[in-house]
Amino acid sequence: MKRDWGAVSSAIERVLTLYGPMTVPEMMASGVPGDDNVVRSTAARMTQPSKRVAPIGERRAHVSAWIYDAEGARSYPRPVYTIGHGDNKPRPKSSKNSKAGRNEVARKHQTAKRTRLRQNFVFNLGGVAL
Repeated sequence: MKRDWGAVSSAIERVLTLYGPMTVPEMMASGVPGDDNVVRSTAARMTQPSKRVAPIGERRAHVSAWIYDAEGARSYPRPVYTIGHGDNKPRPKSSKNSKAGRNEVARKHQTAKRTRLRQNFVFNLGGVAL
């Protein structure tokens, strides 16, 4: 199987030029070829300074922002890529790193657990005699 090695990166550049800043799932929905891992790794590589292609030291794309997105049950930060050389925004700090963040995570977990246990569900009636 012959592979066109520049197809994904040139498609990412084209899509970012036409439509503006995007996340990887938005790029894939806009017609960038390849599976999720290929597009994600190519976009991440494009944010690094160039070592071989002129101009040396320039980025082809950069991370302009981070948005929180949920795939399934977990919410996590997702990079928003923008075409052109610029400074990459640092990834936001995890809420689990500070004491206040850990308290917030525990509070969310307890609230969700309380909500789950208050719902009418046959297995929640375990202690109730029928």
